[in-house]
Amino acid sequence: MVFITYGTQPHDFKFMGELANSISQDYQVVAQIGESKNNITRPNTKVFDYTTEFDSYIDDCQILITHGGVGSIMGGLMKGKKVIAISRLAKFGEHVDDHQLEVTTKLAKDNYIYHMQRDEDINQVIKKVLNLEFDAYESNTINFVHNIEQILLGEK
Repeated sequence: MVFITYGTQPHDFKFMGELANSISQDYQVVAQIGESKNNITRPNTKVFDYTTEFDSYIDDCQILITHGGVGSIMGGLMKGKKVIAISRLAKFGEHVDDHQLEVTTKLAKDNYIYHMQRDEDINQVIKKVLNLEFDAYESNTINFVHNIEQILLGEK
């Protein structure tokens, strides 16, 4: 299953809907569109704005296609998912600035995700990503919390 998430921004993300529509019928697709207008016309596609089952869709997906939001990307990486990120861009009115482009570019450079360009074919990208090996993302949160606990307990 391919799980698509647009995020929760109040700005429309028309490109992501067009991308969803072009995904091969070989894949089951579920899409969380958030505040965006629903322009998905692809048959047999489950579309919703918000759901309490969000995490279970990430658990069940083979590939997560997401906007460039840190929370969505990290949600996929922490569950060991292959992530294709498409940044929301200010020039298309999809966001207020291009910070998502900075995030996705860096994570792709570090081999955690695939940063899809808008002129690429999504079906070719999916095939490519299914055969790519990404580095496993390791959160430093556990070490950070452990260090704070040691300081509070007077062990450091």
